Amino acid sequence: MLRGKEMAVLSCGSDHNFKNGFHMPFIESAKYLGMRYIGDVHSWLEDDEIPEEVIQNLNLFVHKLLR
Repeated sequence: MLRGKEMAVLSCGSDHNFKNGFHMPFIESAKYLGMRYIGDVHSWLEDDEIPEEVIQNLNLFVHKLLR
């Protein structure tokens, strides 16, 4: 039922760092299930606020999803 669907990943953490290879299971699962992996974006907060870099990354990601 997932074949032909699209998958994207939005992750959020306590800072801008995340483990290398974090997205690999999602990418490989999409391949295995016959899905199209659109992409991913990572977000975080600094002093309880969304940094400008995150806002820009999220906006780019949304535009990518809407294509």
